[in-house]
Amino acid sequence: LNREPAIATVQSAAAADPAHAAAPIDTRSRSFADALAINGKFASQRMTGVQRVGYELAAAFLRLCPEGSAPLVLMPSDANADVKLPRAKTLRGSMAGNLWEQLALPFSTGGRTLLSLCNIGPLFARRQVLMIHDVAVYDLPENYSWKYRLWYRFAYSVLKSRVERIVTVSE
Repeated sequence: LNREPAIATVQSAAAADPAHAAAPIDTRSRSFADALAINGKFASQRMTGVQRVGYELAAAFLRLCPEGSAPLVLMPSDANADVKLPRAKTLRGSMAGNLWEQLALPFSTGGRTLLSLCNIGPLFARRQVLMIHDVAVYDLPENYSWKYRLWYRFAYSVLKSRVERIVTVSE
């Protein structure tokens, strides 16, 4: 399996054709805030590095938005009640875990662009920006069960061609 195209495809498309490069986003505009939904699955997981980054970036987006306007934060039913995002418009789903993320979340966005900040998002949500922190399932496969590796490898193979943008925290 070649793991580079998932990231390189997006980067090279923007580099080869400036028309595909992302335009600067004015995060202070009401239209930006209203057009964005945040995948809040991080609120239902143990707060490790990836989930902490997801939480902190969601909180930062909320602070950037004008008063009275904020992205919708979508959370599964098992989200930890202690995870608070000030000023967030939050919507809790009726499902939990991967089922919520894959089946309910795509239909809960209401046409907004979904921002998935923790390595994975719904496979069939096209209007999505996905943040990938690492691809350890390729680099250190022995650290993961075969089911976990299979799921993530399958998900990455689908997501790399379906999402609008992939952002990473490193090369």
